[in-house]
Amino acid sequence: MCHYRSIEPDWKENLRVVMVATRNPLNIGAAARAMANFGFPRLHVVNPYDVAFREARSAVGAAPLLQSAVQFTSVADAVAECALVVGTTALGHRELQHPLRRLEYGARLIRAGLTRSPVALLFGSEKFGLSN
Repeated sequence: MCHYRSIEPDWKENLRVVMVATRNPLNIGAAARAMANFGFPRLHVVNPYDVAFREARSAVGAAPLLQSAVQFTSVADAVAECALVVGTTALGHRELQHPLRRLEYGARLIRAGLTRSPVALLFGSEKFGLSN
């Protein structure tokens, strides 16, 4: 019996979760735990408020992921290798300069992108969000 084994690279390796100026190490820990639970290994942090993010208590089972997190000083550097960057917003009082998409559309776009090249999911600071 012959088993077919895909030579397609693991698409989960192409996802970059990018957290910008995160202020609460517990939020980084919770994100790392969710990433570890679903098999997404690449966490990028940009200017985290507290360097103790690597020891976040809520990261049960995600310590290796936190230890391998890559720290950047700019968003541009954190997403430089990505062909698609998806920013999140609460859609408060701001002028949008980029297209706004519904979650269903975005999910299809992200999944398709992950099979070809790195994709970043960009999350801003709890206090300030993301700048345009």
